[in-house]
Amino acid sequence: MREIRGAIFDVDGLLFNTEQLYCDICMELAPKYGIENYDREYYKKYVGTSNKALYEIYQNDFPFLSMEDVDHFIKAVQTIAESHLEVGDVEIKAGAKEILEFLSGNDIPCVIASNNQTKFIESMLNHHDIHLHFQKIYSFDDVVNPKPHPEIVNKASEFLGMDKQTLVMFEDSCHGATAAISANVPVIIVPDMLPVSEEIRAHLLQECESLHHAKDFLSATHLFR
Repeated sequence: MREIRGAIFDVDGLLFNTEQLYCDICMELAPKYGIENYDREYYKKYVGTSNKALYEIYQNDFPFLSMEDVDHFIKAVQTIAESHLEVGDVEIKAGAKEILEFLSGNDIPCVIASNNQTKFIESMLNHHDIHLHFQKIYSFDDVVNPKPHPEIVNKASEFLGMDKQTLVMFEDSCHGATAAISANVPVIIVPDMLPVSEEIRAHLLQECESLHHAKDFLSATHLFR
């Protein structure tokens, strides 16, 4: 591993607890539709699943629901979640501010590469007063192919204008890590809801329990100019 000169950050599940937000909303609304036992473990089974796929999944898992019920449930979850995202009212992850301040203190430029929409990303960054740590935001709005395709990681790397092996991408999911690995950018993963697969783990720079641990790893390895 060469020295680190630039950093790329995912957003959802890494900097902010957005996945837990969606999970909490689903668990709160589910009983209103007669859905029992909708808990965190059930939600985790379908993390990363598109809304389109969820229609079929929910109809199979909850056959007593009509298509209209399923549609209303999915849209209600999205509406409530977006009401939080629009104002940035999402819990920030432990260690997020500390690692950004650490990188800033070492003159490491940071950019965002996220499958979320720019307007929501900006709201969360501003709400938690960490927007000034990032020189650029790349989002779902900027690519044809979202993660796990490497397009967004390549765009972020091109902006930084450095040898990819001098960059590090911080991710929380195997989908995101796959994008970075495919783009030939070293990855530090901080798992959110789902564990890291052995296939992905073999290609990581490091797996960390939290962003606090990721900061400690960087500090201990002295991978700086």
